[in-house]
Amino acid sequence: MDNLQNIFGTLAKKLKIPKIYRYDLSELWRQVAGDIIAKISFPEFVEDGIFTIAVQDPVWINQLNLLKNEFIRRINEINKDNDIRDIKFRIGRAKNPALKKSETFVYNLDRVKLDQSDLNFIEENIKVIKDKELKEIVRNVFICSLKRQYLSEKKEEE
Repeated sequence: MDNLQNIFGTLAKKLKIPKIYRYDLSELWRQVAGDIIAKISFPEFVEDGIFTIAVQDPVWINQLNLLKNEFIRRINEINKDNDIRDIKFRIGRAKNPALKKSETFVYNLDRVKLDQSDLNFIEENIKVIKDKELKEIVRNVFICSLKRQYLSEKKEEE
């Protein structure tokens, strides 16, 4: 796999493709945002230093905007060329094949209990957030999102 990445990297340099495009944007986004956020969002394109991300749930857009500067910092750390100067989040159906179109139904989140591995997973993904209040908000969004996902999967099984 490394050899293949080297080949494509060399080709990209030769064709003078900006460095950000040399990355698999989905994988880059997953590395930067974490698995939970990558499941509810999908990178669409980069244009003029602006990374556009489709987000399937409008509740997430405000939370992601609060983390935008951290995402930009991480992308540019990986990217090293500092090509990204902004991220735009928009409502949209993620083109992620792992996400299935689900019908709308009312979620009763109180009946869903997360196990310790879910809680540990959430804590691992939010440990980079220094502000306590922001960390609590993002933790609650993660918890609600996971609970909604579990209910949605259960509904699809029925």
